[in-house]
This record gives sequence, C-alpha cells and structure tokens, in this order.
Amino acid sequence: RLVVGQGGGVGCAGVVLRRRGRGRRACDERQAGGAPVLLAELQRDGTLSVDQLSERVSLSRNACWRRVKRLEEAGVITGRVALVDAEKLGLGLSVFIIIRTSNHDPDWLQKFRAAVTGFPEIIGVYRMSGDLDYVLRARVADVKAYDRLYQRLIAKVALSDVSASFVMEEIKETTVVPVE
Repeated sequence: RLVVGQGGGVGCAGVVLRRRGRGRRACDERQAGGAPVLLAELQRDGTLSVDQLSERVSLSRNACWRRVKRLEEAGVITGRVALVDAEKLGLGLSVFIIIRTSNHDPDWLQKFRAAVTGFPEIIGVYRMSGDLDYVLRARVADVKAYDRLYQRLIAKVALSDVSASFVMEEIKETTVVPVE
C-alpha cells in the first residue's frame, strides 16, 4: 500500500519515507521503479505508455502499471493533461490580480468562489496570508481583454481593492513538482 509519510515523502513500493539523519531516507528514491522516479518521468512526459515508462524506470510492465495505479488511487497522480502554448492561442498576456476585501463572511466567500471559478481566463486563485487577501492569475489576449475580465468580475462580487500586474517576461514557468 502506498503511504505518504509524515515529514517524509511518497514511499518507494509502498514504504513510508522518513528522514534518517543527514537527509537520507528509509529507501533510496532513485532506485529502479521508486515513486519519485516514476513521478519524474511522468511529469516530463505524461503520454508515455506503460511499456515505455517501465523501460525508463527499469521495472517490469506489470510492476510499473501497479505502481502507477497505486499513485493514482492515493491521489498523488491527479490527472494527465496536454500543455498548450498560450501565446499561440492568442492569450499572450499573463496577469496577476491582487485583491483585498473588507468582507470575509461565508456568503461573500461563496459568491467570490463562484465568480472566480466561473471565468476560464482565471487559471489560478490563491487565498493569501499577510496584507493581501487573494491573488488571481489570468491569461488574456491583451490589456483590453483584461479590462473586460475586470469589469465582469466586479459586476459579480463586491471587492474593496483590486490591482493588476502584467507579466513582462516569463523567466520560469513549470508544472513539474520537485520529486527527485
């Protein structure tokens, strides 16, 4: 059974990983077929067949398939997607929208959640600690498209303060979670 260990990580072949002095783990993550190796390969290319994956991680086809299934059942692998180039789709402007609100009651929050999850342009919504209440990430064609999004957003939910920062250059953008 695959287990996520407290203070450790995803186990290799069902073993709980816990730190053992000097950063060593209970099993070697880099061993053939270890969960981090499987996850690293799948994050690099989610289209790999079981045969291709098993060859890359030095496991039999059946053992590889079982381990991937365990990772899916445990909720470690949550889906497989195709990554697209937003600019080639005409969505070249990435925007971070900073929101402060004076209202934090459950009704407002429900209305806010419904609003932000209903806009396909909004690709990330984060509740923050500190001075900011929420940070939203959106992909739009240009500043005019952002303004239309902004107008639709404030029509749906009352906000105290909204500001936006437009990304000038993407230096690093990845969906890969460090597992190695």
